Amino acid sequence: MTVRCPSDVTAFLLLKMVARPDALWAVMVLVLLTPLAVLSEDEESLPKFIENVPNITVTVGRDALLPCTVEQLKGFKVAWVQVDTQTILTIHKQVITRNPRIALLHNDHRTWHLELKNVREKDRGWYMCQVNTDPMRYRQGYVDVVVPPDIIDRESSDDMTIREGQDVTLTCRAKGHPTPSIVWRREDNEDIVLDNEKTDVGAMGGVMVDVDGRDGVVTSAERVVEGETLQMRKVSRLQMGSYLCIASNGIPPSISKRTQLRVQFPPVAWVPQQLEGAYIGQELTIECHTEAFPKSINYWTNTNGDMIVADERYEPIVTENSYKVYMKLRIRRVEPQDIGTFKCIAKNSR
Repeated sequence: MTVRCPSDVTAFLLLKMVARPDALWAVMVLVLLTPLAVLSEDEESLPKFIENVPNITVTVGRDALLPCTVEQLKGFKVAWVQVDTQTILTIHKQVITRNPRIALLHNDHRTWHLELKNVREKDRGWYMCQVNTDPMRYRQGYVDVVVPPDIIDRESSDDMTIREGQDVTLTCRAKGHPTPSIVWRREDNEDIVLDNEKTDVGAMGGVMVDVDGRDGVVTSAERVVEGETLQMRKVSRLQMGSYLCIASNGIPPSISKRTQLRVQFPPVAWVPQQLEGAYIGQELTIECHTEAFPKSINYWTNTNGDMIVADERYEPIVTENSYKVYMKLRIRRVEPQDIGTFKCIAKNSR
């Protein structure tokens, strides 16, 4: 391909170099842009590009090499120009730019390869290898600098505590090139419940049940949710947990941010067996399951309403799992005063 260099472009490059304090560069630019007296030569004797300058993709921080091979250069000169900024980078064997990351790999008057070290985003754009024939001959290629995703913490949600039944929106924003896509997952791989039809919903025996004993209904749930925002309506305790925002753009590595969602609700209790029978002297264990957040204070009271403490006859056993507490009271030897009502108590700030 041959293209005649417009006079206004020539003037711009020349004036730009003359404006520099070093007059030597002005002379060199004049030599480059002024056609030599070879117009009488035929087309076959003029310099020829062996191949096109390729378009390349490089990850930020890596090195890039733009090849340019010219045959029959003779007395002509080769230059590299960053097209987007109209910056002359090299002329013949000299690196003109003061950018220390630019180098020229020259060999046998044919190869004029431009090396970009430790590539940065500002290096993205078109690069031209040109020969000062009249009209000017050139080849150009595009350098695309790709950047792995990075989550913008100041624009993304931190850990959050809400009351049960409220709506919540989690936000996650990321940067990178190409623009990253974002998906949400639960850390425990459970479905993300987007919309609960009822409020005050608890989990009793693995079934969603509200405090009045009526079945709750989940209207919308997804394993993966796409987009910068995750919106959940009428959040229940079942949605408490860690949510992962994962940003990816095809450039490894992908990156994730963990957001802990805490759902506050008053204690609820469930007794698997409300009536127990025993004979005097028998060992007996009674159970009670509670749920609460923040963490509750749990204890048993006896038939007189007094708090039970561990002794030779009574052994309170507590097992915790997230916001769930499994209470047991082991009575090693049932006595007549044990006949009556035992209560399990759970209290928190809600």
